[in-house]
Amino acid sequence: MKRILTAFLALALAVSASAQQNARTAFFMNDYAYAYRFNPAFIPTKGHVGLLGIGNTGISAESNIDGRMFTTIDHPATEYEEDGMTYSREAYTEVALDKKYVKSMNKLSSTVDTDLISVGFKHNKFFHSIDLTLRGDVAARMPGNALILAFDAINLDEDEELDFTSDTFDKIKLSGNVYTELAYGLGWQIDDRLSVGARAKLLFGMAGADMQFNKINARMDGDMLYVNTNGHIKAYMPGSYNIPVKDGHYDLESIEDDVDFSQMPSGFGVAFDLGASYRIMDGLTASLSVNDLGFISWKNAICGEVNSFEIDTAEDSEDIAFIGVAARKPMHGVTAKVNAAVEYEIPGAKGLSVGLLGTTRLAGLTSWSEGRLVLTYEAPKIVSVAVSGACSDFGGGLGFALNLNLGPVGLFAGFDSLVPLFTLDGGYPGSTVNTNGRLGLSVIFGRKQPRN
Repeated sequence: MKRILTAFLALALAVSASAQQNARTAFFMNDYAYAYRFNPAFIPTKGHVGLLGIGNTGISAESNIDGRMFTTIDHPATEYEEDGMTYSREAYTEVALDKKYVKSMNKLSSTVDTDLISVGFKHNKFFHSIDLTLRGDVAARMPGNALILAFDAINLDEDEELDFTSDTFDKIKLSGNVYTELAYGLGWQIDDRLSVGARAKLLFGMAGADMQFNKINARMDGDMLYVNTNGHIKAYMPGSYNIPVKDGHYDLESIEDDVDFSQMPSGFGVAFDLGASYRIMDGLTASLSVNDLGFISWKNAICGEVNSFEIDTAEDSEDIAFIGVAARKPMHGVTAKVNAAVEYEIPGAKGLSVGLLGTTRLAGLTSWSEGRLVLTYEAPKIVSVAVSGACSDFGGGLGFALNLNLGPVGLFAGFDSLVPLFTLDGGYPGSTVNTNGRLGLSVIFGRKQPRN
């Protein structure tokens, strides 16, 4: 049981790998080379070439998890006697849970992505872009009472029993995808007021999983834990494998696997970005985009339904559940995102603007929304800076972005939420685990043209 709960808790809380996202603080920067990824109707003022690993890399971890719930306890070395012999216990550090900081519902959405290559250039009223990107997305949702129970079970000594009789746990979810994305985008400046754009993407899946339980009722009877639930488990992976079916259920104890990464990609899919930008009047512009509308269809998929299972806590059983064989539906959606924005250029302050951005991530139980106020300043030819403040389902955040055009080289750094301060006793975050950063170094070319 410990092994099961340890793996589940580690996946739900410790993964730091959602739709691809730039630092949203840079949303209103005309000089930002990758502005078209916010909205394909945004046409950057110059072309660019981004190279492997250094062109555009981002990481995000957006959650309402309070890092202060993790504390550490130092145990010094001690001696004890047994059967007339003296033994020594080594010093060790134990991670404990401060339950007063555990939320009733704990949510995490995390992304890592890096460009393998990116090219963008403007020709007449059109902007073309080609991007090859490696992405990893993870989302998790766990109620506080389930988190506390799992943590208590992990920290049980061998001779201890779990202090648990019965409880109900609502809406547990864990999902993730790793895939490569090949995208072609076209932005069209129709006239001085209106621009539209679209990006078409081919998705090459590497691996993925989706686990969701809508409601769990659990009770303890002696050493047996009985669970009734309604949920599903789906897994997508490379290579070939065989899980025998016994009495309509997957026989997990007899699994035969042969993961062969040479058989990747193990899934294929498509996705689209659509957007428009309209200048309502001089100095006032509104925009709307929907990103990552699509799916991945997997070649190798295990799809099962979970209704009930039982665990003998006195034994380390590998048979964790009776997973009923469901109709195979090896299609998994990627996470879509909507950006709605309005920007106002401040009269008499050339290059200074204020904008309001609303972002919604459409992902079922792990969906979230954010409102962000952004102040942007663009100096002629060289530098753009932006600062922002946000309020979201995960709390507030302060952001900063800097874009430099140094001749043929463009440098970008942006953060939507500053990296949380870490405590001195164990290195756990002293506040909400919520940050989003992006760095990039690109070759810039072409004559700068203002974006209408």
